[in-house]
Amino acid sequence: YLDKKLSSKDRAIVVKSRKLCDHISGLAEYVRIIRSIAATIGELLGVNKNIDVKESTLIEWNDNSIIAEVIVVDYLWSELISKAVTLGIVSQAPKLESIVEIRARALSFDAYQNDNFCHLTLQPLEEGTSTRSPVVWNGKNYMACAANFCANRMPDHSF
Repeated sequence: YLDKKLSSKDRAIVVKSRKLCDHISGLAEYVRIIRSIAATIGELLGVNKNIDVKESTLIEWNDNSIIAEVIVVDYLWSELISKAVTLGIVSQAPKLESIVEIRARALSFDAYQNDNFCHLTLQPLEEGTSTRSPVVWNGKNYMACAANFCANRMPDHSF
């Protein structure tokens, strides 16, 4: 669309838009949350940790409807970020762990006992500056990206 419908001047304005870049970064964090929730579903279903989420492996995930939606989101994210890189909106795709990688660092029982997990995704928290860093919201621990999601997209829901 940007290549064919907009003048080069208008295209340059869109491509260099900080708001668009910020929006894409925000979408990356939603994808991170969705993948983290999918990883937890894999743990609950007892899916082998090496099986990724894709259409060809959906049967391994018990044809779970939430996992089917994750496949769609991952496909759409892949298309969006590919176009964003091609158009120069972002220089490279954000580094996001795959569901297999998230499951590889699955929670230990100690993490649950020490409340060192995200209360939305049930994934372990990591100290540092990433969006997986812990944030206390409503008295519970969350990954920063999950707390942001809850506060801004689900304000009436208390976790």
